[in-house]
Amino acid sequence: MHKLGIFLLVMLLGIIVLIPAQSASAVGPYTPIADAYTLLNSPNTNAGSNNYLLLSASNLDGCVPTSYVWFKFQVPNPTTTISYATLSVPIDAIYSGNESLDMELRSSSDTDWQESSINWSNQPDLDLEVLATAPSTAAPSDALFTSAALAGYLNARKGQTVSLVVKANCNGNVYSEATRVIAARENTTANKVELVLQGPTNINLLDMKANSRTQDRQIVALGVFVGIISAYFLVKKSSFG
Repeated sequence: MHKLGIFLLVMLLGIIVLIPAQSASAVGPYTPIADAYTLLNSPNTNAGSNNYLLLSASNLDGCVPTSYVWFKFQVPNPTTTISYATLSVPIDAIYSGNESLDMELRSSSDTDWQESSINWSNQPDLDLEVLATAPSTAAPSDALFTSAALAGYLNARKGQTVSLVVKANCNGNVYSEATRVIAARENTTANKVELVLQGPTNINLLDMKANSRTQDRQIVALGVFVGIISAYFLVKKSSFG
């Protein structure tokens, strides 16, 4: 029985060592603390409580983004430099076939907007710089916005709140009428919008998610082993009682 106890302790230490190794590659993922979309054709409508966000554009007489999707994030304050950043936006559905809708990511220096009141008429101005672009993405799959500019923007704002805005990229391909449907943070049944930050070593986002799942399994295993060890020593103590 003494050997069994040593074996269990060694396994426990192994799991404890592995957990930080899996999580050290990335910070996050983080979900928005607020989100909403604004509509050009309904400028006074607030859609902050909707379960879905709509991203749309028209290119009938020249490209016009007809809705913006707003996200507010609280950027963490890691000790390491944020060298890589990815905003993952799951596209849950599209309207009217598979029309192209290239996308771009902007920021806004205004972070005072409220999910419950923002609309097209009162939405803040966007910053001029395009932080990242993503090609037209079919459903169901993720539109990935990643760039050195996005990482640099977030690195300069560690510990602060930021506004990130997704809109049509009129320098890319935009169909005559195109719409994408994105799950809002209120939606409990769909994939979530996620912001992933990384240090000096970049890893693929899908690998990062796999690592997160591995870490979850390790935490469960840790709980199981703690329970086994506790039971073992309780039984051992009672046998001597």
